[in-house]
Amino acid sequence: MNIIIVQTPLNIAKKIQHKGTKTQRHKENFLYRDNDEAGFKASSEIGSCLRQIGVKSLKVIRRDSLKDLPQKWDLADPLPPSKSPSFITDSLLRAESKAIGIERLETLASHHKMTLKQLNEVVCNVDDRLRPELEKKYGSKTWEIESCILAETSKKLQDKDRDRVISPVHSVEQVSQKDRGGKSVGREYD
Repeated sequence: MNIIIVQTPLNIAKKIQHKGTKTQRHKENFLYRDNDEAGFKASSEIGSCLRQIGVKSLKVIRRDSLKDLPQKWDLADPLPPSKSPSFITDSLLRAESKAIGIERLETLASHHKMTLKQLNEVVCNVDDRLRPELEKKYGSKTWEIESCILAETSKKLQDKDRDRVISPVHSVEQVSQKDRGGKSVGREYD
């Protein structure tokens, strides 16, 4: 498990982009953010960097876990008297998923004859574009959010595969195939 405390967003984001493949890739990553808008924004930017390098998992402390804490509170600050030390563990256990794990992409990558890195780039683009609206629609229903992202990614990849087969001049490509009798039969892709 890899816990990243979001306090200096620019330094952490640059470090992740530079050394991320060695330190965070294929690990479970948790972002523990400051309790302010800058902390929420920074965790979003760092989450995007982590998704781009490909991680086993990425979980971010939920906003509602921090609601009873003072504004700008972070892990370096003492816990308020109303919170027990188990609060930290509980908030980690309730963290919400913010990335599709790289292992889940292996089958999709081999189906489309892509490397995991190539596929992850496509997934990240779709994820960055759709996740904000999906989170508004589904809240913390991770399964629904990830299903929508994967469905859109698959659609995008199918469109790319089709574009490789269909000539840009023609709308339908005739693909020659032999039937059992040995004569050539055309198959249309639409």
